[in-house]
Amino acid sequence: MVTYGDFTLEAREFAKANSIALIDGPKLTQLIASVQQSGNMQPEPAPAAQACPKCGSPMVLREARKGQHAGKKFYGCSKYPDCRGLISHAK
Repeated sequence: MVTYGDFTLEAREFAKANSIALIDGPKLTQLIASVQQSGNMQPEPAPAAQACPKCGSPMVLREARKGQHAGKKFYGCSKYPDCRGLISHAK
């Protein structure tokens, strides 16, 4: 559970008893700053040999956020949403 503010003592106790991770405002700010400093804000590019099967643009390694493939990685076209080409990612 994430909030930009703070959690009450009761919320913290409930989360601890139910194995729920809490991220409060200061921790969230710290996490955002660490990502910005690491330069990890850009998606990982696909190997040079990977080209979009629809338009030929470079492919980018992505992770599905929802649906039946949530959590699975795939290569999506770098021109998304204009081009919706994709290639499944073999582990």
